[in-house]
Amino acid sequence: MKREELAAAWAGLDPLERVGELPQRPVLLVNARSDRVIPPENGRRLAEAFPGSRQVWVPGGHYTAILHMSTPDYG
Repeated sequence: MKREELAAAWAGLDPLERVGELPQRPVLLVNARSDRVIPPENGRRLAEAFPGSRQVWVPGGHYTAILHMSTPDYG
């Protein structure tokens, strides 16, 4: 799939527009510092949309973030 095709498929899918529909529960956001699929700025904007959320930044990119799931920072 080309970048343009992916952008067209995701057009109109903005999670920030749906925040108000979610139940008010604690939120943990895990973002990768070098993510090229979901840019870090998007992670920051999402964290701002959830007051009181906890955001953890892990090294690496989109597909390597899962390697850090066993670290104590997620507790």
